[in-house]
Amino acid sequence: MYRSSQHYRGHVIDVTCFTLDGRIAYQYSVRVTATNVLRYEDSCANGTYRSDQAALDEAFSAARGWVERYPLQWPFTVPTVEPT
Repeated sequence: MYRSSQHYRGHVIDVTCFTLDGRIAYQYSVRVTATNVLRYEDSCANGTYRSDQAALDEAFSAARGWVERYPLQWPFTVPTVEPT
């Protein structure tokens, strides 16, 4: 299993690559950096990747593409925490 993260346009993209039935598969999630709110998650279980790195590259590319299609709407307000 291989895990990695990337920051992209106000989001954190987390990717996990793993072996499934002899193939390398991946799953990823897209969260808002400021709030950690999950915006999207997806996976690819039927990939024919030769390495974890190839699956990782594909997953990050797919996640960045999703962010491009569904960007955060600005201005984006960050919730404030009241002092206790």
